[in-house]
Amino acid sequence: MPVILSFLLFGAAIPIGDHYTPAFDACLESGGAAQGRTTAQIACIRDELGRQDCFLNKAYQAVMEQRGEARRSRLQHEERTWIRQRDRKCNAAYRQEGGTIDQVLGASCVLEETRKRRVYLESLEG
Repeated sequence: MPVILSFLLFGAAIPIGDHYTPAFDACLESGGAAQGRTTAQIACIRDELGRQDCFLNKAYQAVMEQRGEARRSRLQHEERTWIRQRDRKCNAAYRQEGGTIDQVLGASCVLEETRKRRVYLESLEG
């Protein structure tokens, strides 16, 4: 049964499942993260972000290898645009509430945006 995270996506509960790693679920269900400690939750999120970023990079490289020059250039432009949009959106999340929860909200935003981009890029592979 997936864990429901109420702190991800600005308070909207989302299930952990298909697109997050089992290590993320396990981290959130143990130790300080399970007790609601902000620093422990952030550590779980950052660890998962590292894994998701690795998956994203692999998907990006796979798609780039399948494309001709013009389509590679377009994908590079899309990726740079996505990074700017992610940063703009998530920088705002880091300042949303004015307390330590902002660190959780901001890190969660970066993780979720990275996960969504990875899933998108994987859908282009083929």
